[in-house]
Amino acid sequence: MANQGQGASIRQQQEVSKREARAQGIPLVLALNDPSAQLLQVGGKGASLARMAAADLSVPPGFHITTVAYRRFVTENGLQEQILAAVSAVTALIILLRSKRHQGR
Repeated sequence: MANQGQGASIRQQQEVSKREARAQGIPLVLALNDPSAQLLQVGGKGASLARMAAADLSVPPGFHITTVAYRRFVTENGLQEQILAAVSAVTALIILLRSKRHQGR
C-alpha cells in the first residue's frame, strides 16, 4: 500500500513541475527529433531517440509526450495512488517469486 507521505511529496513535486513548465514555456509535446528533448523533459528513451536523430541516425517519425504532460495527466485524472499501488503489488510479487526461487536452490 502506498505511503501517504510519499503521495503528498509526489503531488508537491508535480505542482512545482507544472509551475516551472508554465514559467519556462515547456511544451507538452515535442517532435521526436527536437534537439531540446532532454532527459528531464522526455525521459531516458526519449532523450536517447532525440540524440540518435541529432546524429543523423535512422529514427522513425514520431513525438514525445513530455514528463510535464504525463504528470499533469496523472494528477488531473487522480491516477497517482493507483499507480503506486500497482507498482507496490508488482514489487511484492517479484520479491516473493525471487524468495521462492532462492529457497528452491
